Amino acid sequence: MEFIELWNASDPFDADLDSDRDGVTNRAEYLGGTDPMDTQGLLGLSITSENLIEIVLTFRAVAGNPCLIWYRDAFGPNGWR
Repeated sequence: MEFIELWNASDPFDADLDSDRDGVTNRAEYLGGTDPMDTQGLLGLSITSENLIEIVLTFRAVAGNPCLIWYRDAFGPNGWR
């Protein structure tokens, strides 16, 4: 799983590096469809709440890359949807 343009095919460990120093490994960025050389190209989630009833989730993603979001209606034995 090496990008010829970005990683050294003879070094299996460079996929675990963080080339753009954004806190996400090259491998994770590749799997997420982001650019391992762009600090702005990463997946992210921000959770905010002004009270204990409403929670706002804000997702940061790359345009054109589909994301799957699992959720639950409540805590308990019910499965994720």
